[in-house]
Amino acid sequence: AIEGRRESGDICLQGAAARLARKGDTIIILAYSQVADSEAEIFAPKLVYVDARNRITSIRRQIEAMPQ
Repeated sequence: AIEGRRESGDICLQGAAARLARKGDTIIILAYSQVADSEAEIFAPKLVYVDARNRITSIRRQIEAMPQ
């Protein structure tokens, strides 16, 4: 993930993805992180949901579909 201009709503793709996407496409952004084994058991990803203008509508730490 590359930081862009705050509150611009712009999503700028780099590399191969830039050749495949067009303005108006729905884009899913995924970033990886390394954590210690002890943290991995309790780690919860941060899910950021946006509207059609890329404004944040909600941030969640849980995925309802994941088995407990």
